[in-house]
Amino acid sequence: MMRKHPKMTIRQATPDDADQLSALIESLAHFFFSTPDGYGADKFVEATTPTALRIFIARPDINYLIGEWDGEFCGAAAIRECRHLHHLFVAPAYQGRRIGKQLWLAARDAALATGNPGEFTVNASLNAVPVYGRFGFESVGGPQQGNGLIFQPMKLVYRSDKASALAPPP
Repeated sequence: MMRKHPKMTIRQATPDDADQLSALIESLAHFFFSTPDGYGADKFVEATTPTALRIFIARPDINYLIGEWDGEFCGAAAIRECRHLHHLFVAPAYQGRRIGKQLWLAARDAALATGNPGEFTVNASLNAVPVYGRFGFESVGGPQQGNGLIFQPMKLVYRSDKASALAPPP
């Protein structure tokens, strides 16, 4: 899958992307740690090492996409089991360019094309809740804490009362 935008290309991740992915996630991890020092988030930190990400990218239940802006790595998105937005990260230098939205749309469209009925979940970092809200996600309950992380569970359901049952929100 290759999706092109004016300055952006979206492609499938490969194990060779794991080092850049790990560095990107590490640079943004402070947004979802429940303490400033990341105490208790050992399981998450281990799951985002290059070695762990190489394995994760290769899993058959994961669709991992890479965004490149003028050929430079700028972000990534991963959907697990065709329904859970597991990762969506944009490098700080590239934020504000709608990269996250383009990555989400590409991941969403791929999931819909492979059988997702129009329901998605995400565990959003608290600072990203407004972004996911613009994508159409709604909070489910309040923020949750566990394993050294804090996040807001969110869900998106395309409703059949729209012009198309799978019509994206405006």
